[in-house]
Amino acid sequence: MRKSIIRKIIAIVAVAAVLLTCAFALTASAAVKGNLTFYHGVVPTAKTTNGVTLSTATENNMYFMGYVKYDTGTYAGQTKTYPSPVATNVAGAEWPIYVGATKGSSLFDYYVDSAKRHTSTAWWNFDFR
Repeated sequence: MRKSIIRKIIAIVAVAAVLLTCAFALTASAAVKGNLTFYHGVVPTAKTTNGVTLSTATENNMYFMGYVKYDTGTYAGQTKTYPSPVATNVAGAEWPIYVGATKGSSLFDYYVDSAKRHTSTAWWNFDFR
């Protein structure tokens, strides 16, 4: 009975090792195909703060992690995180975050081909009140 438990543990560890190796290989093989440009800003008429990534080539995927510090409104004093959906096979992607009639600031992490490629250089202030 003890041998069968040990065999099961060894089998589970072996499978986990293979899966981790495959996951690492996939991540390591992801490469940016084009020249990337990152933008961060606001659209006052839409009451959004946004991150934008543009590439000179079609990339496997693009996505964002947006962070908003709220100075006013329902979430005053809080920082909220807004992950974007993943856009696949694109040369450009945008992640607008609607913040409504509030005041605060935002920051974005930009991901291309499953790796973080850029973080906003500073928090971007907005006041849509």
